[in-house]
Amino acid sequence: MAAIPIRMPAWLKVPDFLHPAAGSDWLRSTLLEPRYPSVAFDLDPINLAMVRVGKRKKERFVSSYRVEPIPPGLIEMDFYKVRLTDAERFREVLERILRNEPEKVTRASLLLPDNYARVAILQFDDFPRRRRDALQLVRWKTKKSMPFKVEEAAVDYMILPGAATGVKVLAVLTPRSVLEEFEGIFNSVGIQAGLVDLSTLSLLNLYRPILSKELVNGDECLLANVSGGFVTYVVFKGEQMVLFRCKPFAIGVTDDGGEGALRLMRRELQASLLYYKEKLQGSGIARAYLRIVGHDEQRVREIFGSQEEIREVRSLDPRQVIEADSRFVGDQGDSLLHRLAPALGAAVGRAAS
Repeated sequence: MAAIPIRMPAWLKVPDFLHPAAGSDWLRSTLLEPRYPSVAFDLDPINLAMVRVGKRKKERFVSSYRVEPIPPGLIEMDFYKVRLTDAERFREVLERILRNEPEKVTRASLLLPDNYARVAILQFDDFPRRRRDALQLVRWKTKKSMPFKVEEAAVDYMILPGAATGVKVLAVLTPRSVLEEFEGIFNSVGIQAGLVDLSTLSLLNLYRPILSKELVNGDECLLANVSGGFVTYVVFKGEQMVLFRCKPFAIGVTDDGGEGALRLMRRELQASLLYYKEKLQGSGIARAYLRIVGHDEQRVREIFGSQEEIREVRSLDPRQVIEADSRFVGDQGDSLLHRLAPALGAAVGRAAS
């Protein structure tokens, strides 16, 4: 079965007939209401996680979840070429999750690690109204900067709000082979991918209502998605995303007790803040929000706390968006919610707002 293209969450999209200069909040809230599957899988290369979200009156809650480790060496990646070394073993991991799930899963969102795709923020003087023309323009604009053939990539985009001049677009490109590799496994067990997204975009979807409230005065903030396989930094100036930077951790980077990963985090954070300050005229990060999985939380926080551009460091708290019961208590519960946060973002969808 041919892979479906990456589809960003519908709340990010602008209909073909709604030009960015002519849009309204009412039109966006009315027309962009998506239908999210209530189940999401996070395809982290270290653990496969599944979340099901339920609804009680107007409140969303964690109905069920499963986390299964991925055997070392089962997923190989070489310069955006992702390959399952043993598809049957990966299917066994998926089936172990489904075996204990009380309700049958037929539709689900799939979240790819950020480093399986390329994300670019593009500036245009003008942007086509028709989606087909817009996709062609995005492919042309990114053709020389992509490490793979854009003709063979799944492409999607969103128009970023708040641009001072012209139109700013967030573009996502990933080789179709990456989608085919994983969608084939899920299709084989009867699960249709209702949405394909990236980890950090889904994390932003989850935390969007919190960011909207806290950035109401135009504050500048940073969200860091520190996972077992990659680290991603996203910077906002008010409601506008101005920087998206992802770096994968090298295979075996944790063999030195995690020192290599910490060095990479610090180096990439400093490079991101330097670009933000010198190229984007940043005035200072009011708050840095951290999601940390698979690393020493205290040491990661120290990296962010030591940067003079960052005034406050906070941990993401999914409890601000979704109800979490007695299964999620104490430090262990916090860690588990951080592990599940991207999948929660996909399963909650626009209901978070």
